[in-house]
Amino acid sequence: MIFVAWMFCLSQWGLASAQVSSSSQASMEIEAGYDGYYRENDWLPLRVALENPGGDLRGRLVVRPETSGSAFASTFSTPVDLPARATQNILFYAVASDLTNQVRVELLDEEGAVLASSSAPLQRIQQPDHLAVVITDATAGAVDLSGVRSGSFLGVQAFMRIEDLPDQSGLFDAVDMLVVSDTDTGGVSDAQRDVLRQWVMNGGHLIVTGGAEWQATVAGLADLLPLRATAVQDVEGLRAFSRWLGGDSALADRTLIAMGELSADADVLLADEQGLPLVVRRIMGAGVVDFVSASPNALPLRGWSVLPELWYTLASSAPGQPSWGYGILRWDRAAEAARILPGFDLLPDILPLLVFVALYIVLIGPINYLVLNRINRREWAWFTIPLLILVFTAAAYALGTNLRGTEVTLNQMTLVRSWADSPVSRLDAVIGMLSPQRAVYGLQIDNAAVRPVPLPRILPGGGLDPTLEGTRADVAQGEDFALQDITIDAGFIANLTASASVPRPNMTGEVSISDAPSVDGQQQVRGVVSNDGSVPLYDPIILARGIAYQLPDVLQPGDVVPFELTLPGEDLPSPTLYRPLVAGNLTLVAARQELRLDQTLFDILGDNAVTDLDSFFINESLAGLDNRRRQLFLAAVIRDSFGMTGRANETYLMGWTDERMLTSEVSGANWRTQDTTLHVIQLAQERVYRPEPVVVSADQFVWSGRTLSGLGVVAPMLVRLDPGEEVTFRFTPVATARLDEVESLSVVFVGQTTGTRRLPFALWDWRRQQWVDMQAEDTQFRVPNPGRFIGPMNAVEMRLRSDDVGGFFRVERVAIEQSGRFIR
Repeated sequence: MIFVAWMFCLSQWGLASAQVSSSSQASMEIEAGYDGYYRENDWLPLRVALENPGGDLRGRLVVRPETSGSAFASTFSTPVDLPARATQNILFYAVASDLTNQVRVELLDEEGAVLASSSAPLQRIQQPDHLAVVITDATAGAVDLSGVRSGSFLGVQAFMRIEDLPDQSGLFDAVDMLVVSDTDTGGVSDAQRDVLRQWVMNGGHLIVTGGAEWQATVAGLADLLPLRATAVQDVEGLRAFSRWLGGDSALADRTLIAMGELSADADVLLADEQGLPLVVRRIMGAGVVDFVSASPNALPLRGWSVLPELWYTLASSAPGQPSWGYGILRWDRAAEAARILPGFDLLPDILPLLVFVALYIVLIGPINYLVLNRINRREWAWFTIPLLILVFTAAAYALGTNLRGTEVTLNQMTLVRSWADSPVSRLDAVIGMLSPQRAVYGLQIDNAAVRPVPLPRILPGGGLDPTLEGTRADVAQGEDFALQDITIDAGFIANLTASASVPRPNMTGEVSISDAPSVDGQQQVRGVVSNDGSVPLYDPIILARGIAYQLPDVLQPGDVVPFELTLPGEDLPSPTLYRPLVAGNLTLVAARQELRLDQTLFDILGDNAVTDLDSFFINESLAGLDNRRRQLFLAAVIRDSFGMTGRANETYLMGWTDERMLTSEVSGANWRTQDTTLHVIQLAQERVYRPEPVVVSADQFVWSGRTLSGLGVVAPMLVRLDPGEEVTFRFTPVATARLDEVESLSVVFVGQTTGTRRLPFALWDWRRQQWVDMQAEDTQFRVPNPGRFIGPMNAVEMRLRSDDVGGFFRVERVAIEQSGRFIR
């Protein structure tokens, strides 16, 4: 009997050993980032191919700082349940916050043992670099987007599979442009399509192509497109592309183009001789969707030397982003805002502490002595003093616990961006998690991608700020995101962030814009805003071109407030479509006050703006603390790159609420929330066009730096070119300012300090495909015969060279203005 039992145990041990051995043979391959590229502090995808030749396997995939380096400040994981002799592809995400050249993914079993691991290379790209992703089944290289870039920054292209599109808001933020061509999108899920829509609304650029494979290409994306394709048509060449973009190719080969019904908000950018649309655009929120009805992978476009110009033209004419259009950019400011809790003092009042200490001294000293002396037992002091110490220690502990409380406090500061044509809004939040005692917590937020804030803060001198603590956690990814193992010391604040899609708030508005009849470049805005929700909107303000208009202090539920504005004719140019530079990467010394970097912040706060956010503020009033935390949060989400606000012809309602926008759940303690939400609501717009000539002023253009020979960052503001350097700018009017007939063109130079009276420059002749040299003798130069310098969508290209002025080119501002008529 004993022998049988021994043999049974031995067999079970052998079976377990075999399972461990076979599990340990699990293999994995990973693909990291976008063909290895990643953008700092944005989610990067990790696609893992698992093969399990052994027994059933349960565990998780992890990226750990211990094995992947300090660039990964937290652990990122996702569960694995892999049956015996099965394979599985798993997609999850991580965030790298610093320079790194690789990521290591490990497969851990339920006991934490490493069963398999694999590494993949990573290459960081900067914020101003342009990342374009291509989804296609055609030959790699048929779509070349490397030329879509700004100045000396990179244009990076990567390929991905259609099934790898994310299904959670915020996970695609690193990508600037997505091109879908000659591939089957029928498998795109509703969640993926919703994320793609939100990505476009948030400033993304989607380009979809037609051609012979149009049916499969548009199958899962039809609702997003400006042209709802229903058929295909055989045409005799695509000569319109050559006339539009230049080049000496006739593009005469017959080809197939997708045809269909235009959406109500479609804008036909290019049509052929028969009026068939070839390039159609739809502006959605802050982003754009373009449909090219021909395939770039088929003749005559395939191999056309000018084809890269098509992608650049579409990219450079996309709407400029407002200064809050990129979510949270300055994580140090966001974390500082999250750790300010007005009305909640981390330290007890000094008076109770002094009373407690005085009582302790009196009891352990005079009273103890007098009592023992009275009963003639002074030797008992050897026992009473330690006893009193123990009693007061316990009392101090109990008092401290009660003063700190027992609840975890979530300080949630949220930016909610809403668009006139979308029923959902984009939410970005920074969360301060205050713990009353040292403990380990968990946090889950419904339908949100959540993670620790990427800290510590790097000071200008290169050191670390000791007042801001980096938070570590396990970012567990399943159907939802959850933070596990958040360890917080008593009285310390964990810094977290979340992004999500939420229903649009019940606050609306509409405006009517017309060109002012009296002053060139001015516009008149008449509008109304209403609060149809249940919460008041505090400090509401209207932001438009070069102006901030303060509404009544509170927009109460049910309030309807009309307003009327006259916008200035001259202001700063709108920003480029490319991402802004994060604070610290660029020092811009402005000679004029209006060029300061964060004009929008001062527009919102007005007289409440604090000039020194880093000053000591422990004795500030509750109102002062609340104002400071608001400004810190604004400084985290607003970046007026090169001093440009980026509002163009759009009008926004902005204000604050105490509304709780995130549905959170803290595990490990009782908890409460303190919520502050900043709403930015784009107002629905109607443009009234005058038949008389109008002026399109400089701030109604977007710009991009086309080429740059030299180093550094060059914008049409504070242009500084040294010997041998030159730069080319492209200026394109925004869609609502694109004239049907351009009658005059002016080049504007402000603040010339080159030391010469005449300022040389060159404009690109789109008809002859060559540069034409000119010289400006005044701040505004009217260009003769302007028609040949008007390119696609009324774009104008200008070249500046330092050698033309003796080696040093110094101009404070360069801009373009056009005048003409609207026929629409």
